Amino acid sequence: MLRSEPEYGEAYSAATRRIAMFDNVVRSLDARRQELGLTKADVANRANMPPAAVRRLFSQQQKNPTLTTLVAIADALNLHISVLPREDVAKRLSTSSPRPPDPPASTTEAPSGTSETRRRTA
Repeated sequence: MLRSEPEYGEAYSAATRRIAMFDNVVRSLDARRQELGLTKADVANRANMPPAAVRRLFSQQQKNPTLTTLVAIADALNLHISVLPREDVAKRLSTSSPRPPDPPASTTEAPSGTSETRRRTA
Protein backbone atom coordinates (compact mmCIF):
# COMPACT_ATOMS: atom_id res chain seq x y z
CA MET A 1 0.00 0.00 0.00
CA LEU A 2 1.41 3.35 -1.03
CA ARG A 3 1.42 6.19 1.47
CA SER A 4 -0.50 8.37 -0.96
CA GLU A 5 -3.43 5.96 -1.11
CA PRO A 6 -6.53 6.95 0.90
CA GLU A 7 -6.54 3.58 2.67
CA TYR A 8 -3.08 4.30 4.07
CA GLY A 9 -4.24 7.62 5.48
CA GLU A 10 -7.30 6.01 7.05
CA ALA A 11 -5.23 3.17 8.55
CA TYR A 12 -2.67 5.64 9.87
CA SER A 13 -5.38 7.81 11.43
CA ALA A 14 -7.02 4.78 13.06
CA ALA A 15 -3.70 3.54 14.46
CA THR A 16 -2.82 7.01 15.79
CA ARG A 17 -6.25 7.36 17.40
CA ARG A 18 -5.96 3.93 19.07
CA ILE A 19 -2.49 4.63 20.42
CA ALA A 20 -3.70 7.95 21.83
CA MET A 21 -6.66 6.21 23.53
CA PHE A 22 -4.37 3.62 25.08
CA ASP A 23 -1.92 6.28 26.26
CA ASN A 24 -4.78 8.30 27.75
CA VAL A 25 -6.04 5.31 29.76
CA VAL A 26 -2.57 4.44 31.06
CA ARG A 27 -1.80 8.09 31.94
CA SER A 28 -5.13 8.37 33.78
CA LEU A 29 -4.48 5.20 35.77
CA ASP A 30 -0.94 6.29 36.62
CA ALA A 31 -2.09 9.79 37.62
CA ARG A 32 -4.65 8.25 39.98
CA ARG A 33 -2.00 5.90 41.40
CA GLN A 34 0.22 8.89 42.16
CA GLU A 35 -2.71 10.90 43.53
CA LEU A 36 -3.39 8.10 46.01
CA GLY A 37 0.30 7.88 46.90
CA LEU A 38 0.53 4.23 45.86
CA THR A 39 3.53 2.44 44.45
CA LYS A 40 3.21 0.16 41.45
CA ALA A 41 3.70 -2.75 43.83
CA ASP A 42 0.80 -1.45 45.96
CA VAL A 43 -1.44 -1.36 42.90
CA ALA A 44 -0.35 -4.86 41.91
CA ASN A 45 -1.15 -6.12 45.40
CA ARG A 46 -4.58 -4.44 45.40
CA ALA A 47 -5.34 -5.79 41.90
CA ASN A 48 -4.05 -9.27 42.79
CA MET A 49 -1.61 -9.12 39.88
CA PRO A 50 2.10 -9.78 39.51
CA PRO A 51 4.06 -6.57 40.20
CA ALA A 52 5.97 -7.02 36.93
CA ALA A 53 2.71 -6.83 34.95
CA VAL A 54 1.81 -3.50 36.55
CA ARG A 55 5.34 -2.14 36.05
CA ARG A 56 5.21 -3.13 32.36
CA LEU A 57 1.87 -1.40 31.90
CA PHE A 58 2.97 1.87 33.48
CA SER A 59 6.33 1.83 31.70
CA GLN A 60 4.43 0.98 28.52
CA GLN A 61 6.59 -2.04 27.79
CA GLN A 62 3.38 -4.02 27.38
CA LYS A 63 1.69 -2.32 24.45
CA ASN A 64 -1.55 -4.29 24.45
CA PRO A 65 -2.95 -5.10 27.90
CA THR A 66 -6.20 -6.99 28.14
CA LEU A 67 -9.37 -5.24 29.20
CA THR A 68 -9.35 -7.52 32.24
CA THR A 69 -5.96 -6.10 33.27
CA LEU A 70 -7.10 -2.51 32.81
CA VAL A 71 -10.33 -3.12 34.74
CA ALA A 72 -8.46 -4.83 37.60
CA ILE A 73 -6.06 -1.91 37.91
CA ALA A 74 -8.86 0.66 37.65
CA ASP A 75 -10.79 -1.17 40.35
CA ALA A 76 -7.71 -1.27 42.56
CA LEU A 77 -7.53 2.52 42.17
CA ASN A 78 -11.25 2.98 42.90
CA LEU A 79 -11.93 3.99 39.31
CA HIS A 80 -14.58 2.96 36.80
CA ILE A 81 -13.82 2.47 33.11
CA SER A 82 -16.51 3.62 30.69
CA VAL A 83 -16.81 3.88 26.93
CA LEU A 84 -17.84 7.14 25.28
CA PRO A 85 -18.37 8.17 21.65
CA ARG A 86 -15.38 9.80 20.01
CA GLU A 87 -15.64 13.59 19.94
CA ASP A 88 -15.96 13.71 16.16
CA VAL A 89 -18.82 11.21 16.28
CA ALA A 90 -20.52 12.97 19.19
CA LYS A 91 -20.34 16.30 17.32
CA ARG A 92 -21.76 14.74 14.17
CA LEU A 93 -24.62 13.18 16.14
CA SER A 94 -25.41 16.43 17.95
CA THR A 95 -25.55 18.42 14.71
CA SER A 96 -27.68 15.91 12.82
CA SER A 97 -31.34 16.63 12.31
CA PRO A 98 -33.28 16.56 15.55
CA ARG A 99 -35.45 13.59 16.35
CA PRO A 100 -39.11 14.22 15.56
CA PRO A 101 -41.28 14.70 18.62
CA ASP A 102 -43.12 11.71 19.99
CA PRO A 103 -46.74 11.48 18.86
CA PRO A 104 -49.30 12.56 21.45
CA ALA A 105 -50.65 9.87 23.71
CA SER A 106 -53.72 8.34 22.14
CA THR A 107 -56.82 7.27 23.91
CA THR A 108 -57.84 3.68 23.56
CA GLU A 109 -61.34 3.04 22.42
CA ALA A 110 -63.29 -0.08 23.25
CA PRO A 111 -63.25 -2.55 20.35
CA SER A 112 -66.39 -2.43 18.27
CA GLY A 113 -69.15 -4.73 19.39
CA THR A 114 -68.13 -4.63 23.06
CA SER A 115 -69.70 -2.83 25.93
CA GLU A 116 -67.78 -0.11 27.69
CA THR A 117 -69.39 -1.01 31.01
CA ARG A 118 -66.98 -2.12 33.70
CA ARG A 119 -67.60 -5.21 35.72
CA ARG A 120 -67.55 -4.97 39.43
CA THR A 121 -65.62 -7.63 41.19
CA ALA A 122 -66.28 -8.68 44.74
